[in-house]
Amino acid sequence: MAALSLSLIATSSSFALSGSIGGRPANPDDTNQRTRSIFVHTLNLGQSVDEGVRIINSSNTTQSANVYAVDATVTSTGSLTCKQQVEGKKDVGSWVKLNQESITLTPGTDQIIPFTITAPSKADVGEHNGCIVIEPVSADVAAGEGGGIRIRTRSAIRVAVTIPGDLKKELTFAKFNVHPDKGNYFYDVGLKNTGNVSIDADIRVKMTSFDGKVVFNNGGQYPVVSETQLDLSFVDEHPPLFGGLYWVEATATYDGSTKNQIGVQANTQQIKKEWGRQLVLIAPTINGMAIIVGILGLLIGVPYYFIRRIKQRNRMLQRGREHVVNPGETLKSIAEHYEVTWKTLATLNKLKAPYEVRLGSSLVIPEKQAKKGKPKSPKKG
Repeated sequence: MAALSLSLIATSSSFALSGSIGGRPANPDDTNQRTRSIFVHTLNLGQSVDEGVRIINSSNTTQSANVYAVDATVTSTGSLTCKQQVEGKKDVGSWVKLNQESITLTPGTDQIIPFTITAPSKADVGEHNGCIVIEPVSADVAAGEGGGIRIRTRSAIRVAVTIPGDLKKELTFAKFNVHPDKGNYFYDVGLKNTGNVSIDADIRVKMTSFDGKVVFNNGGQYPVVSETQLDLSFVDEHPPLFGGLYWVEATATYDGSTKNQIGVQANTQQIKKEWGRQLVLIAPTINGMAIIVGILGLLIGVPYYFIRRIKQRNRMLQRGREHVVNPGETLKSIAEHYEVTWKTLATLNKLKAPYEVRLGSSLVIPEKQAKKGKPKSPKKG
């Protein structure tokens, strides 16, 4: 039977799986908010530090879990994840010694498991990462009777240990591009950390119009692990209705001081990296295109309609014949004789209500109806 294990590295300040069993650092540093969710230490070679992980059962049933340490690895997008327990430990996973590796908790209770982190006598200068993993024993869910795949959900807390020495913080842009997808626009950012310690970078993506109006502004603080590239994608679900040309830019700001641990922002050496502004053509949205097509239709259609009517009237005036109003004739009687509507005669001759015709006045009769000849005099009553 194969097993699929899913890991989640805690990032919140008070991590505990809702309705299950999870954990968080037992001894956070009040001056560093990041230590509420990850273990952060600087150790010289051979130095040790005592720590503890608080295991919390937030469910309404008794829960058991295995607790163990593993090395961390980086995904293809630059995010940290935890290796499997069966994989060999070559880094922080082998530096951690837990006092116990299993625990059972009744509903709504918690317990601290002490552990020690000991830096080896030989290790590269810079940051090293591992995980404390909490794996519920009851979390195996069979995907079918008689075997198959078991899904095992693990929660994990990052353990970041820095070996002091020639520390380097260097962040550069590896890519920045904009592309549409299903009506949305995606801003893809790639940041490469060429140093040997993590960088907490404030990453921003902004789009502005030519008059300086900010149309899109998104971002946040993201950890960029040493010697890796972090790929992020910010989505604009409400691009400009009518599209157009816009300036887009990306920036990454971070504390360049190597004296500060992860999570400590002293702002003593603020560094700002920029991806130069570039012009991007944003296509109109579906609704915007419909409005544009409608406006163009009016701009083209309305003049065309009136021009056509004017030409038609001029043609009728040129090809029609003149009719002089005789005694007793009305617009209606003249129209009936020439087999044309009175409205057509009124429009052609620019007559207005009450549409009376004066004796001896001239009316233009349309071409085809003009061939009917001169009308007979109306019968006398």
